[in-house]
Amino acid sequence: MSAPFESAWGKLARHARIARAYASIGIVRRAQFRMEFFSQVVMDLVFYGVHVLLFEFLYRHVDSVAGWSLADVRVFLGWLFLSDAFMMVWMSHAWMLPEDLKNGNLDSVRTRPVQPAFLYMFQKFSLEACVNMLIALGWLAWAVQAHPRGFHATDLPLFAWCALLCCMGRAAIMALFATVEFVFVNGELSRVLNLLAVDVNDHPLDVYGRRGRAFLLYFLPLGAMNYAAASIWLGKCGTLEALLLSLFVPALLVGAFMLFARMFRHYESAMS
Repeated sequence: MSAPFESAWGKLARHARIARAYASIGIVRRAQFRMEFFSQVVMDLVFYGVHVLLFEFLYRHVDSVAGWSLADVRVFLGWLFLSDAFMMVWMSHAWMLPEDLKNGNLDSVRTRPVQPAFLYMFQKFSLEACVNMLIALGWLAWAVQAHPRGFHATDLPLFAWCALLCCMGRAAIMALFATVEFVFVNGELSRVLNLLAVDVNDHPLDVYGRRGRAFLLYFLPLGAMNYAAASIWLGKCGTLEALLLSLFVPALLVGAFMLFARMFRHYESAMS
């Protein structure tokens, strides 16, 4: 086994241990606030229900929207819910970055050699969001099975890869948008951009046309959060583009985390 591989494996194991510690802390914290636990679950269920009802009513009047049938959109929503649940489970603390940066509360993130974007944004594990993750997976499993494409045992590796793409895409976008806070302190632009991303990604990007889809998928790139996985799973993109997206989303994640680390060098501690 080569030294570089051992180093990479050691870093991965270190981050896994930190994630486990975050999860333990999050479980203890949420177990002490039961009302907050249930209110968070209910709020996210309302979010899912609004999206489902919107498209169910819409498709009572049309058969297809930009080439997407009702069965297609149900699967698309499954990937959207999965991406959102992942964010709520692991990355909800990213919403606190504007305040923490302004108040100089990021000293603990200076810890090395852990990746700063991971150390900061993954620190607030949400137990209640795990319930929403189960609901999202349940909806996705039902939508996939009910779709004319169907689901077979041989599809399991592709399904797992698409789920991983959803999580990587969401983490990449949140880290990428967080970097603007280091330039525009107290601008809260990361929150605005994330809300924009949610609004754009709650329907298939094909509604924006070919150029709009390309821009939102590869240049902005909001479609990395859930549209990429949905289009690959449903075969909305060709084999070549599916391979391209399978490389693009992980590269985007690595690039966004590296950019966050680089921008973090400009952070000034409250103790400075």
